[in-house]
Amino acid sequence: MSDHFKDLLYANALINTTNNFVPINVTRHPSKFPADKVVEALKLQKVMNILLYKAIKDHATYEISTMDEIYNMLVKMKRTNNKKKLTLIYMRTDYLLNKDYVLKQVEINTISVAFVELNPRLNKVHSVEHKNVWLPENMPKFVQMVTLVRDSFIETNGYNDVIALLLDDNTSLQSANFFEKKNLIFELAAKGITMLHVTAKDIEIKGVFENDKFIYDGKCVFFVYLRYFYNYDHHDDNIMELRRRIENSDAVTLPSIELQIIGLKMFQVIFESKDVLRKYLSDAQVKSIYDHFGDFKNIKDYQTGDENTYILKSMREGGNTIITEDFQNYINEPDKYFLMKKIDSITVSNRFYTEKDDVDMILELGVLGTLIEYDGNVILNEPSGFICRSKKKGSNECGVTCNYGGLDSVYKN
Repeated sequence: MSDHFKDLLYANALINTTNNFVPINVTRHPSKFPADKVVEALKLQKVMNILLYKAIKDHATYEISTMDEIYNMLVKMKRTNNKKKLTLIYMRTDYLLNKDYVLKQVEINTISVAFVELNPRLNKVHSVEHKNVWLPENMPKFVQMVTLVRDSFIETNGYNDVIALLLDDNTSLQSANFFEKKNLIFELAAKGITMLHVTAKDIEIKGVFENDKFIYDGKCVFFVYLRYFYNYDHHDDNIMELRRRIENSDAVTLPSIELQIIGLKMFQVIFESKDVLRKYLSDAQVKSIYDHFGDFKNIKDYQTGDENTYILKSMREGGNTIITEDFQNYINEPDKYFLMKKIDSITVSNRFYTEKDDVDMILELGVLGTLIEYDGNVILNEPSGFICRSKKKGSNECGVTCNYGGLDSVYKN
């Protein structure tokens, strides 16, 4: 690894603040991944946005009989205030490209969507030494989204001098992806939007709920962006009550409880049904996305030998959620695990920045999407950039923070 490259990582705040302030794991150079498949995934995202939007509006989404702890908890916290409120979807759809050159979904993410800001910083670092590196518009799109939310909030509610909150479990320098969070705040500040990095304890001290208003430190809150609270054990009674109160205020949350519900892994299995998809999408839309869904089955349908062709996925969010052996130990927990058919992915030649030689790696493409709706009118529906992460061939996990994978770039042609 050249000192120059490492210096560029430090200069661009690509730093893991939870691990001795070393650079976060990244690839040494861009990967050669088919550019036309990136374009295809970006086009698919508009349909994915609509799918989630329609499912959010379906009462049946919140009436599923399951023992899944987080689903049942979230349903109890969803908004009960009937006052009209902006619907905001911001999500990431993750794909692998199989050897038949078909994009296959790995999962969708609707809460704590990370690396929106950090990945473009790596793209710029790679572009110092390589030509035609793709520089996606993640940040301009994110800022555009928050600006639209603010303007719509002011117009519909008549409030002025509003602020946004980035709600986290920890606001210290040791917070996961600390520099990304701060850079998001700086980018918004450059456009005249104040976003404060706060914890639930801060809101307990400085927050007030008056009728439909959420007031923090004397100012009306228009937007609450969650970078935590994605698992059941992140919630206690106080957090649950706080989220209920925020949901029932005029403040727009990202994600809303409804969006977090529809992003749960259990819906990957539900959306595999064409009958379910046809409730929300036209035949043409179903046809455009169906072949890109993964192949799933209930753990109760496990058969001897499934370990050869399936992985076992936990319903939990975050890393360390994939199991590859001894499936029989989990067949009595269908509300915690499900089976996903392995994807035989193409490989790219690359290496992590700390290593000397290129090896076969697998690139995972994460496409960002935004949809904003108010009173039945879709104000915005578009792809909002993408991130790339690569892992070594044979690795099941692609988590960057835990060093299973690394942020990556692709060429535009």
